[in-house]
Amino acid sequence: MASIITIVGGAVILATGAFSALATVMAFTASGASSSPSMALGQFCSSVAAVVPNNETATLYNCETAIGIYYFIAIACGIIVIWAGLGMHTNDYDRLRRMSGIALAFSMASILGGGGLLIGLALGVIGGLVGATSRPI
Repeated sequence: MASIITIVGGAVILATGAFSALATVMAFTASGASSSPSMALGQFCSSVAAVVPNNETATLYNCETAIGIYYFIAIACGIIVIWAGLGMHTNDYDRLRRMSGIALAFSMASILGGGGLLIGLALGVIGGLVGATSRPI
């Protein structure tokens, strides 16, 4: 049961990260400013940098990098939590504990990428805790 909860949590984290990235690219492209998503993202980040003058951290490169890292963290954490959930379905007690710890750690790390609307975060943490405290099948 713990592996199923963890897999669902990872799927929510992954889906939320992927859909957010897709929606962001589509919103920037649909703004009509340009036909290329990267150019539209660059124009968005330039407007952010223009609003915050004299702030060296609000540069075009930092803005694009931060947005990319945010979505990368969400997608990577979702994939790792799903993988750990699949690994939790085992008869080996040590493997169950190890995979539960991985699922727990990356579920909590997913908060840096949005946490799957906090639902994925909660399901991943619950699944990891249940797996860590249970006996193998």
